[in-house]
Amino acid sequence: MSNIQDVFKAEARSPRSKGGARKLRAAGRLPAVVYGQQQEPLHVSVSTKDFIEGRKHFGRTHLYHVDIEGGQKIPVLIKDIQVDRFNRDVQHIDFWAVDMSKDVTLRADLEMTGRPAGVVKGGKFRQLRRNVDLVGRPGTIPNKLVIDITSLDAGESIRLENLDLPEGVKPAAEDNHAVCMVAAPKRGQLEQQAKKEAAGK
Repeated sequence: MSNIQDVFKAEARSPRSKGGARKLRAAGRLPAVVYGQQQEPLHVSVSTKDFIEGRKHFGRTHLYHVDIEGGQKIPVLIKDIQVDRFNRDVQHIDFWAVDMSKDVTLRADLEMTGRPAGVVKGGKFRQLRRNVDLVGRPGTIPNKLVIDITSLDAGESIRLENLDLPEGVKPAAEDNHAVCMVAAPKRGQLEQQAKKEAAGK
């Protein structure tokens, strides 16, 4: 059973001391701030290990909770992660406190799987978007969309309206643009493909 958590135990901290932030990181904790919902920013620290493991496992669009000592448990999204540009260690986290009754807009990665039928016929696959902005309630937007492109034929495309999205989630863009396509092969390529198929008979 996995011990990876999406609830981060948090302790209050002083926001003014850079030396204090260094001491926190040396002690295995990360300085963080929780803001949003017209509230004053809350300066806290969370376990470095728990945060890194949770972020890697659940992803950036996941709905987390910051459990602050004293009983306050806040639903949050990860707004920003500051890292050291040399060793890439996490230095600071911005948590965005969300209203569970309101939609948020988040970016989900697109992963294509399979070999398109149109490529087998000589066409060229083109991935036009690496990610897409989605709108939905906090916790409903996936971190990644996996798209099966096996049946995609030459001259065909997959558009926003074709994406398999969770209930209540929709694309943020108003135009129905394509995320990938298979360009039809040129005439010479078609002739070469026909010759190969004839030779194989």
